[in-house]
Amino acid sequence: MRMNRKVLALLIVLIIMVFALPVGALAEECGCGLVEVQGAEKHKIVSDLLKNDAFKAEKKAITEQGFKWTGVSKAEVVRTPDGDIFVAIPVTSPTGENYGLVYVYGQFHLVPESI
Repeated sequence: MRMNRKVLALLIVLIIMVFALPVGALAEECGCGLVEVQGAEKHKIVSDLLKNDAFKAEKKAITEQGFKWTGVSKAEVVRTPDGDIFVAIPVTSPTGENYGLVYVYGQFHLVPESI
């Protein structure tokens, strides 16, 4: 499935948020209307995602490829102006490179930090 430019741009923003900048700063500076989800709402969204069968299958698949979880405590959750929720969970490749497992529009994308 081909990603459209809007999805790709939002994936890039999420990866930058996970690995480089505090989300609040990025959400304010990008001018794209992203809002950082925090506190109990963030924890509920991440918790619900972790219980999802599709997530469990994706986690199993990339773990079998040698990816390591850096912990969901560093997960980032944002809401778009349209109300869509994006979640990025940082992972590390077998070679030590940083990636984000990004859940957006009902699909998972493994996105390298170096995009």
